[in-house]
Amino acid sequence: MIHSKLSLLVCFYLLITSCLSAQSLTMYFEKTDQFFSQYVTNDYVDYIAIKNNPQELEAILKEIEQANLATQDANTQKAFWINTYNILAIKGIINRYPIGSPQYIAGFFDKLKHKVGGKKLTLNEIEQEYIFKKFEDERLHFALVCVAKGCPPILNKAYLPATLEQQLHQQTTNSIQDTSFIKIIHKDRRVVVSQLFNWYYDDFDKKIIAYLNRYLPTPIPLDYKLDFYDYDWSLNDTNPKNNTSQPWRSSALYPKGMLEVKIFNNIYTQQSLDGFSDFNSRSTYFSSFTQILYGVNHKLNAGFDIVYKSNVTNDLTSNSPFDALRFRKGIEQQQITHFSDTLNTYYNRGTAWFAPKIKIQPFSKIFSLSMQQTIYIPVNQNIETNYVWFSQFFYDKVLSRKTSMFVEAHLWATIRKDFKSAYFSPNLKAFISYFPTNRWTIYGMLGSTEVGGGMKYLLTPHFELEILLTEFLPYAFNDGRQASTFNLGFRYFY
Repeated sequence: MIHSKLSLLVCFYLLITSCLSAQSLTMYFEKTDQFFSQYVTNDYVDYIAIKNNPQELEAILKEIEQANLATQDANTQKAFWINTYNILAIKGIINRYPIGSPQYIAGFFDKLKHKVGGKKLTLNEIEQEYIFKKFEDERLHFALVCVAKGCPPILNKAYLPATLEQQLHQQTTNSIQDTSFIKIIHKDRRVVVSQLFNWYYDDFDKKIIAYLNRYLPTPIPLDYKLDFYDYDWSLNDTNPKNNTSQPWRSSALYPKGMLEVKIFNNIYTQQSLDGFSDFNSRSTYFSSFTQILYGVNHKLNAGFDIVYKSNVTNDLTSNSPFDALRFRKGIEQQQITHFSDTLNTYYNRGTAWFAPKIKIQPFSKIFSLSMQQTIYIPVNQNIETNYVWFSQFFYDKVLSRKTSMFVEAHLWATIRKDFKSAYFSPNLKAFISYFPTNRWTIYGMLGSTEVGGGMKYLLTPHFELEILLTEFLPYAFNDGRQASTFNLGFRYFY
């Protein structure tokens, strides 16, 4: 009798929890359907409207956080995970908006955690462990949206359990029949498709053209050549002119077609301390870097630097590190106090280097790692005679919603003009950044030879101002000199 009553109680409990879970997911699907209908137009997302009115998104996120799928059928679970992936991708952008690409957010797919049903999952974990591992359906590639223009178009409604099969079929058909997504060039007997088919080649049975023909009204001849076009990682935003803000330094590359123009002014000043105040001269070197970088594609950026210099060497009379900004040329004899000797002070200015450069992303799915190579070619032998090969390696990591870490390792290889000798100067710098708002960045820097701090401010969504001050550590030099830098940068990107 007791056993019978206990069984009834367990059944009653399971029935109640199942009903509550089903009711909760019904509300979830209703809210997501309304959300996509309101904020998705012509395959693009209105991020500004969501940012200004986050209540609907927050309500859906609460449903996702509390979701219980244990008693749900396969179609319900499948629809839930598709919508959840797309919602969380949008949420990841809203947390950093305005911004031009998910690539600008370190760890967007593989590091940032989202609360789902009591667990903390990244977008990659959701995609790999909870979607494709459980539901072997290649059509899901056309339903999951990575919030970039290169993704298949996002649907302006939620995927629902009752209509999921028809929706997936229609979404796949629409994507494949979209001439901007699948480009058939009959005169060249060639078909050009998204990198998505290259990344997930095995999911389409390694027969891409045959797969496309299942959804095309007119089949593509199987002997056509298959090519892949560059993936467009720029944000799928209905307001593209507002989405390029990147309020902190990122290792990610610029998407195709994006241009950065940066003017970075550096004053390096050092004072010799040899024990005799009469001989404590100051040398100051001003360098102005005009830097151009263009997004060739998502794996390659290319550009150049032009470096202008103004130097003051062995200055006894001026104690100002800004004396180099007088932009003088020549030699001046200065009297040493209490002595009859004189010391020559040298002034020089002019364009020093032209430097072509490339920046690459070695691994397509590791957005937080990149490498830049720059060759500095002397253009004025009176200013600079040496070549320089500058290798930089960048890595960044999100620490929290308001903080991140950026690491730069570089090797400065100075090569004599006769190419008979060279010397190498390695360095390592780590930056910890804090973002009080989308426009302000405050950061501290610790390097192998210097420490410092600075700030950045977005004057407009496309124009950034940066100030940085550094002090060289006592062990950086073995001759007792003291050195500092003052830096002012302007950056325009569009």
